[in-house]
Formats: sequence, structure tokens, C-alpha cells
Amino acid sequence: MSENQLKICMVGYTKYLHDGRLHRYSQSLIQSGHLVDVIGLGFKHDTRTAVIDGVRVFRIQNRDFSETGPLSYFKNLFTYFLKSIYFVTKMQLKMRYDVIHFHNIPDFGVFCTIPAKWMGAKIILDIHDLVPEFYMRKFNVLENHFIIRLLRVIEKISCTYTDRVITVTDLWKETLSKRSLNSDKCDVIMNVPIPDVFKPVPYVPHKKNDPFHLSYHGNLAEQTGVDLLLDAIALIQDIIPNITLQIIGEGRERIHLQEKMHDLRIDDVVTFKPVIPVTELPNQMSEIHVGVDPKRDGVYAGETLSVKSMEYLGMQIPLIVSKTKASEYYFDKDSVYFVEPENPNDLAHAIMDLYSHEKRRKQYYQNAERFNNRYNWQMMKERYLQMLNDLVHNKSKNVL
Repeated sequence: MSENQLKICMVGYTKYLHDGRLHRYSQSLIQSGHLVDVIGLGFKHDTRTAVIDGVRVFRIQNRDFSETGPLSYFKNLFTYFLKSIYFVTKMQLKMRYDVIHFHNIPDFGVFCTIPAKWMGAKIILDIHDLVPEFYMRKFNVLENHFIIRLLRVIEKISCTYTDRVITVTDLWKETLSKRSLNSDKCDVIMNVPIPDVFKPVPYVPHKKNDPFHLSYHGNLAEQTGVDLLLDAIALIQDIIPNITLQIIGEGRERIHLQEKMHDLRIDDVVTFKPVIPVTELPNQMSEIHVGVDPKRDGVYAGETLSVKSMEYLGMQIPLIVSKTKASEYYFDKDSVYFVEPENPNDLAHAIMDLYSHEKRRKQYYQNAERFNNRYNWQMMKERYLQMLNDLVHNKSKNVL
């Protein structure tokens, strides 16, 4: 082991191969000469341990999407929390990690590192999602509900406990700074894709009688608006000959969405595909004419910046995206085709417009590079590595 090599442990209630953010961090650390272990979830058929491109992966619990309500959801989270306390402590005794990087949800999961912190590990809390807002959206709970107030307390205590906090947008850093931490303690590292995986692809022209391919990939949940996309397809399937839509992903809404597809009689247009490792996604998208991110607006959804949008832009695939607070903050109207959130008619119009105007679609292909030049993983990677260096060498203040 070289003098400058760090030992990093990533912990999260997530699956390594299907979590682009976790994969991105881990591979960047491996490429920089550091040692990386990941403690997370697996499918039933997965081995408990594996070495994947230099990363040791420990799958300490399986997960499907069977949670039907708050109780079953938190039961699974708490079970993982108890297992992770034991496993992280055991691994810290053996490995003596320099840094343990915990990925929420939940925020309270970061406390699985308490024994490891006593043994000298620095702790990072990576807030992928603001838990109070996420819970409000997921379970349709109002802001003044006692659980939401409790989750905000947990968020503040968790941020105070950790040595550094990471979040994914400037909007969420602003929210966290108002209620849970000093902004000096928080770094923004966006969910931009690794360019070696999501490379620009040649422009895909469309000939009149050929299929016109659309794509959505990611979580199948209420806030992602895939049902709205199905409504839009139903409106135009008789207008655009040979239109196709592939949907890649899993989630609680999958069965409902498939039933909706049957009810709308668009079975011959729409294809549902299972979730696949993030590194395999580009192979499924290389012939796509238009990517779609039909996200709903409002609490939580409107302030999330979908990684799928940035992956389409990384490949320079023309993108239709809902005009939410987050997307409007980071994208410009010449790089993406904005549509009104929760409006299937506007979404259908946008698809028709890009189908009918090849020149316009090609312009979006060319302009995608603007976002990639402004926000890219090389920039985020350097920010992250500098943060680790400062943290390990005590150059970073633990500001409460």
C-alpha cells in the first residue's frame, strides 16, 4: 500500500451496479489508486461478496420494491441499519478505513459508523435526496406532520455528527444550509455521468418510414411521471408511424404502468425492460432519437435533477424534459426541449415537433455539449478528491 493511498468504505441502502452515483465515486477512487469497499444491497440471486473492476462489494441485505407503506418501508431501512452497524464495525476493525462515505436514504443510517468514527475514520454524509421532502412525496404527508418534523431533526443531527456533507444540487445545499448546517460544511457534487461510460454517440437521423425511437430509463415511481409519458404516447401513436418507447427500470409503479399501457392499447408501441447495470445503459440508448424525462413538479420532484437527463445529454441524445425548478436552473432552452410538467398534451406536442423537424432535433444534439462543458465529472471528481485529501489531513474544519 502506497503512502498516499486512502482506504474508503462506501455504505448505502442501494445496489452498487445499478446506482450510477455509487459506481461513479468508486471507480474514480480506484482509478486514482485508492482502495474501495462497498457495503450495500443485492438481488436474491447475487453472491454475498464480489470484486467488480477492483471494488470489493459486500451485499448484506436483499431488496425488492414490496414496501406498501411507511411501516414496511422503515422496517426494511431499520433492518439494514442494524446489519450495517455490525458489518461496518467489523470491517473497520479489520481495514482501518480512512473515510466512510455514507449515501442516504436514510439519514439516520450514517450512525452505523459511530464505532468506526471512534476508531478514527472520517465520516461523510452524502445526501442524494432530502429525506423530509422525499417522505412527503412518497407517502403524501403534509409538511406539518410530526414525522416530517422528526425527519428534519434527524437530518440536522446527522449533518452535525458527520465531518462533511455532500449534496447533489445548489438548490438542496441552500435548503440544507437554512435548516441543518453551515454552508461551509457542505459540498455540491452533481450526478453528472462518467464520460467514459456515457460518451457522445453519432447523431441518429430519422428516415420517414423507419421506427422513431423514444427512451426513458430510471426509477418507476409516481414523481417520475412515466404515466404521463404513456398518456402522451397514446395521443400520438396513430399520428407517428412506427413510434416506439422503451422503458428501462424497476419500482413500485411498474405493475400499475404496465396495466395502464394495456388500458391505453399501446402494447405494440411500448416495451418495458428490466433494470440493468449502469455501464450497460449506453448500449440500450445508442440508437435512440429522443430521450424523455417527464418528471412531475412540486415538493421533492421539482427540485431533483434527474441523472437520466444528464446521461442523455452526456451522449448528446436530444432530450425532452419537464420545466421544473431544478431543470430550469441547470439547463437552458437551447440545450433541452422544455415542456410543461404534468401536461401530456404538451409532451405529445414536443414529441411531434422533434419528429417533424429533423433540423431542430439535430440542433439539440449539437447544443447538449454546452451542459457537458459547464458541468462534468472531471470537475466534480477533482472537487471530491480534494475534499478527501483535506478531510484526511485535517485541513477541513468540522463546521457545525
